Amino acid sequence: MINKKTGERIDRLSKEYIDDMKRISDFIFKNPELGGEEHVSCRYLADIAEDMGFDVTDNYCDLETSFMAELNNGEGATLGVIVEYDALPGFGPDGTPAHACGHNWISAVGMGTAMIINSLRDDFKGRLRIIGTPAMENRGCKAEMIKAGAFDDVDVVLQSHLEQYTTIRSRLMALDAMRFEFRGRASHAAASPDQGINALDSVQFMFMGINALRQYLNPDVKINGIVCEGGESPSTIPGSAACEFYIRANSRKYLEEIRPRIIRCAEGAALMAGTEVNTSYFENSCDNILNTPALDKMALEYIEGEGIELSDESEVTGGMSSSDIGNVSHVCPTLYMEFDVEADGRFRVHDESALEYVNSEFAWKKLIQVSRIMAKALMELFNNRELLERVKKEHNSILRNNAVGK
Repeated sequence: MINKKTGERIDRLSKEYIDDMKRISDFIFKNPELGGEEHVSCRYLADIAEDMGFDVTDNYCDLETSFMAELNNGEGATLGVIVEYDALPGFGPDGTPAHACGHNWISAVGMGTAMIINSLRDDFKGRLRIIGTPAMENRGCKAEMIKAGAFDDVDVVLQSHLEQYTTIRSRLMALDAMRFEFRGRASHAAASPDQGINALDSVQFMFMGINALRQYLNPDVKINGIVCEGGESPSTIPGSAACEFYIRANSRKYLEEIRPRIIRCAEGAALMAGTEVNTSYFENSCDNILNTPALDKMALEYIEGEGIELSDESEVTGGMSSSDIGNVSHVCPTLYMEFDVEADGRFRVHDESALEYVNSEFAWKKLIQVSRIMAKALMELFNNRELLERVKKEHNSILRNNAVGK
């Protein structure tokens, strides 16, 4: 653990910066923007980082609403804090966007943590990066940032999220977002049905094939689909039709194994109806998260120091969801922590109830606690070379064991 003096300074600084964190939370909350459109939020956060003296890179990784802000404090570890700021569609008045996932809070706690570390420049050497990652909800842009090398030289990444439970060992699932487009031949449904090739039949066969396949897959697999194109009129045999599926599994390795079987369902559906099929991805794929025990153990000490208890594993429902933070964990060690809002079970992410709590006294209490936890974890990683090397060694071993095809 860090020394007592540094810990006490962090505790004091969290109180000094809480009003700044509240303002950030409130601003992002009241200016909700969809993924890829977060121009106001991105500029607002980048300007705050610049005011702190960080070197800011706009349009990071060629993404218009991404940024990277770096505090270069000499030779040492490069540690990253991720902030997200995209909102969800449909949760605001008249179907407008709103922050029903609490990304306003993620921005506030990430920036607040950076403020604390910035005030401790004399106590560490290394580089702190604030990495502004857009469009988590609708594109999974961290996957694109990984391809651009955003995390290649980062030693450890930290991110926190509000939840209805507390855990440091999230079970985020791997996800492929697959689209199947079938092409047949349109004709008049009554006058010349024999001249048509019904693409919608293929979509229906596709769902039948998926439903038949489920019993032969591991129980953890989740497959959810919609018909996104089914024809224009009952009087016309549809010449084109399409469906989209989210396919999730507990590991990228297993998802890679079953994907060919999913594709064969589409090929079989096309064969039965006499159509042609095109397979594509409508969002970036997400990887399951890889947790690093040495990071978890370190974080637990600081979490317990705040009087926070981990939830029982039966209460942790994170295994039912996916996030592009999982992709990051396949590149560098990642400490992803989820914290109970402590609203007596009334809070749920991606639910209207979230809007009552993500910018409230409940969330502000967590801003102080979690900014302390993250700042203390960062300071230990900056100053404890032995721990950092152990974390990286463990992560490399976990990567090898989770390599696709192994």
